[in-house]
Amino acid sequence: MQRLTVGVGDVLFGRPGGLAAAGNQFRTQNSNGIEGHAAYLTPMHRFLYDRIHIGDAARLLPKLPSYDLIFLGDIIEHFEKAAGLVLLSDAFTKAGKAVIVSTPKFETAQEDLCGNELERHRTI
Repeated sequence: MQRLTVGVGDVLFGRPGGLAAAGNQFRTQNSNGIEGHAAYLTPMHRFLYDRIHIGDAARLLPKLPSYDLIFLGDIIEHFEKAAGLVLLSDAFTKAGKAVIVSTPKFETAQEDLCGNELERHRTI
């Protein structure tokens, strides 16, 4: 199964993306990721994923191949609404079996974190 996790650099080594990539094992094949803030990446990320694309997910996703499963873990709230809807549409186009989206239930005013302006919540 080909998997793509968008936003692998979340706290705790890509939580929950890293856990989704790992499945019941620590390392699986065919797991790729996208991360917008390269400074978040650790050796654990490089161990969990076959390939990590660095950059804007909205620009990268349309250029990538199709995947069976695309996981958008706590990332959609970081996009303006229109851009987030396009990202979701692209994910559904690229996913052969499933798209999993996780996002906070309630708005938490989050600004730049660790010098990363991508952490700012842009959609309520």
